[in-house]
Amino acid sequence: MHQIDNVGFSLFSRIPGIAAKSLYFCKEIIDRCVDLRPVVYDCWPKVPCINFCGAYSKEQECPKCHEERFQILGTTKKVRKSFTYIPLRPRIHAFFGQAELASRILEYPTEVMNRCQDEPGAVMDFWNGDLTKRLREAGYFKTKTEIALTLSVDGVQLVKKGTHQVWPIMGVIMNHPPDKRYNKQNLLLFGAIPGPNTPRDIFSFLGPLLEEIKELSETGMTVWNAAQE
Repeated sequence: MHQIDNVGFSLFSRIPGIAAKSLYFCKEIIDRCVDLRPVVYDCWPKVPCINFCGAYSKEQECPKCHEERFQILGTTKKVRKSFTYIPLRPRIHAFFGQAELASRILEYPTEVMNRCQDEPGAVMDFWNGDLTKRLREAGYFKTKTEIALTLSVDGVQLVKKGTHQVWPIMGVIMNHPPDKRYNKQNLLLFGAIPGPNTPRDIFSFLGPLLEEIKELSETGMTVWNAAQE
């Protein structure tokens, strides 16, 4: 997951207190610190039809096109194509591990909602729009530590020739101010649904993310907040 070239290795070796003995050693350090471990699922490659997870996890053939899940090569069973899911939880840990970023995520929504109390009817941002007001009436966003996440899924053609598409699953944390919200370093990529065409069951690919969001919304998570140090 953590790709480091020779230039990155030379920069890493300059960090005080770290004896960067080898490229492999550096990757091991980053892996332990970040703890970002992608989850790989089988999927059917031609359309693609489905992601073999959730209700489909034990299926041996695609229920849409009835093609076999695995390719048999002699005595070897080979996955035809895979879909990689990048979890949300470690990214939230990383955001709150940066003091300036954590402070911004915690303070901006409250700042907007308080400021707009003096201007009834004025819509300044997501945080005082009608949807957020309804969610607050339903009991959401009562504390600073709650995060609003929007999702986007759409086909992207990566090359000019041909019609092959991939479908990135993108997330935006709305707790950022608008001028920071869509900066590249603040966007979240949860995975890219392989092409070449529109997936037949897109929710099977969204399943791992929706399950993680559901779990977080019910139980929450404990993070180290660098803004309080």
